[in-house]
Amino acid sequence: SEPIVLSLKGNPHRDMAGCLLTFENPGPDEGDNTKLNPEQNGTVGDMTAARKVRVLDVPVEQIKELKEQGKEVPEHMGNCLYLEWFSDANGRVVIESTDYDVRISPPAWVMGEDQEKQQAEDKSQQ
Repeated sequence: SEPIVLSLKGNPHRDMAGCLLTFENPGPDEGDNTKLNPEQNGTVGDMTAARKVRVLDVPVEQIKELKEQGKEVPEHMGNCLYLEWFSDANGRVVIESTDYDVRISPPAWVMGEDQEKQQAEDKSQQ
């Protein structure tokens, strides 16, 4: 019911660098993990709103039925919000979904090539 505040060192991928990201799960399930510390301090892992994934065009419950009938499962490629960080309180945390309401502000600054190279080096050392 309350937002989680991320105070992380490091940069996300270029699509989100310098931007304010806000997102919300419009339909949380009872089984969703909500036991994260409300204040997350740590370092950035991989963070992007443009990770390409297969998105199902039918409910998960229909997949078995379609496969048993020899039919293809309808899907398309779409963007996925992928957030990974290393929290002092919770260890490695990953949030990944195509269903969230995502808002990304215009960038306050643009990541240069040197910063992008440094970002890749930092992630390889984690």
